[in-house]
Amino acid sequence: MTHFHGIQCYGLRFNLSAAIPLPPRRYYGSWLRDFLGQALFNGVCIFSNPQCNLCALRGQCAFPQVFRPSLLSSEQQSLPGYVLHDWHVSPNRQSFWFSLIFIGSAVRFAEPWINHINNYIKGRLEQVRDLGTRRVLFINGRFKRGARLSPLNFVPLDNSQVLIKMLSPLVSKFQHSDPLLVALRSRLQRLVNEYGNGDNLFLETKSWRINQLNLHPIIIPRCAEQVYSRSGKLGTMELSQVSRDGALLLAAGQFLHAGGDVSIGCGRFLVTGVNQYERRFLVSRWG
Repeated sequence: MTHFHGIQCYGLRFNLSAAIPLPPRRYYGSWLRDFLGQALFNGVCIFSNPQCNLCALRGQCAFPQVFRPSLLSSEQQSLPGYVLHDWHVSPNRQSFWFSLIFIGSAVRFAEPWINHINNYIKGRLEQVRDLGTRRVLFINGRFKRGARLSPLNFVPLDNSQVLIKMLSPLVSKFQHSDPLLVALRSRLQRLVNEYGNGDNLFLETKSWRINQLNLHPIIIPRCAEQVYSRSGKLGTMELSQVSRDGALLLAAGQFLHAGGDVSIGCGRFLVTGVNQYERRFLVSRWG
């Protein structure tokens, strides 16, 4: 299934080498968002600072359309059209990779964003792959002939009992006995309203039952790219009696994340069968 209530997603995985080591960070999400934004802004804008609300080109410009829709006031979508999905930085901090997911029509800006990253990085953009098919789309400074992105598949797990592993902090303003459901459904509802068909995701009152809840608080510390710290939760949840709609929410959420601060990679989780959980998935991108 490649649609979730009218939303289609596409993914890219970037592999890069830096000319000088990346700055040390406990959590690289904010640094990566800053890097992505600077690459895009430098590539598309003639101004030194964003003036999108005054610019006649804002309707076709990737910077406000995908990266900072808040600059468009209430004119268009308020949620960014991308998700910083995952990343890894090498021990010497001179090579790194990350995954970007484009939501709906935002995919039309994928090609220019790749070019802007290639032009901006002090180092080398080694290659870009389709996240779903793993096909190489961009290598040696150019796109491969016939390069084409394929939509990601939302595959609900056919289990009534599943294990949720938070791979990055779940950041949410909601205080609830089920911290994942309210954070996930609220985010997906906004995305469906803005990028999908507007269906109501709150019709079902009970998507699953919590058997075990093992989440603990975590702090994302301040850094040069982030002026204040953030509080989130990491850990696992064991769910049972997962309904069909609940399974679809979880399938979409694995790509679209849950809660807030998704632009810095928060709210990423993995869903597996309770008896299928693999040790390799215990390594998250936190830390």
